[in-house]
Amino acid sequence: MTRSGGTWRKMMEKKRRRRRYTLREQLLSLAIGIMIGLLAGLAHANSVQQHRQAIVSLPSEPPAITATQEAPETPTAPPEPYNDPNIPDNVEAAARAAGAAYDLSPELLEAVAFHESRYSLDAVNGDCIGLMQIATYWHEDRMERLGVTEADLWKAGPSMMVAADFLDELIRRYDDLGTALMYYNGGGDHMAAYLERGELSWYASSVIEMAEQLRQEHDNAEEVRPLDSIK
Repeated sequence: MTRSGGTWRKMMEKKRRRRRYTLREQLLSLAIGIMIGLLAGLAHANSVQQHRQAIVSLPSEPPAITATQEAPETPTAPPEPYNDPNIPDNVEAAARAAGAAYDLSPELLEAVAFHESRYSLDAVNGDCIGLMQIATYWHEDRMERLGVTEADLWKAGPSMMVAADFLDELIRRYDDLGTALMYYNGGGDHMAAYLERGELSWYASSVIEMAEQLRQEHDNAEEVRPLDSIK
C-alpha cells in the first residue's frame, strides 16, 4: 500500500511538471507570434507609405522638350528657276528640258534661239524654219531618230530638242563652243573660213556673250535688260 501510494505521488508530480512546461511553452509561442505580427504590421505600413509617396511624386504633366532635344529638320524644296520676263515661258521651258537632256546650259540655248529667230516660232529664213531655224534637209536622220516631224518644228519643244542634239554633236566633234556655233550658224565652209583667219564670227561671240549675261542674271535673280538693248 505504501509502495503504491509513492508511485501515485510520483506520477502526479510528473504531470504537474509537464503542465508547467506546456504552459511556459504556450506563453513563449504566444509572445513570439505577437512579435511576428507586430513586425509584419510595421513592414506593411512602411510599404503602404512608400507607395503613397511614389504616387504623389509622379509628374502631373509630361516633361517638356529641352533645348538639347532638337526637332528633325523639314527638307526644303529646291528653289524655282528664275523666270525671265524677256523670254517667253514656252521657250524657257523648252531650253530647260533640252539642256537637261544634253547637259547644255539653258541660257546657251536661249541665246541661240534669240539670235536665230528672236524667240519667234513662226520664223522662216529660206529652208530654215521655227524657233531654232532648223533646215529639214540637213536633219532628216536626226529628226527621225528623235521622233520629230516637220510639223513639230513649229513648236518650241521639238525645235529646241533638235537644235540641242545638233549642238551637242558639234561640241563633241570640235571640242570648242565657238567653233560649234560657227558651224551651226553657217555650215562647214563658213566655219572653216573663220578658223583659217583665226577669228571667231560675230554670231558665235555674240551668242557666247549673251549666254553668259543671261546666266549671271538668272543666277543672281536680277532685273534683266529689255531685249531691244541687246545688239
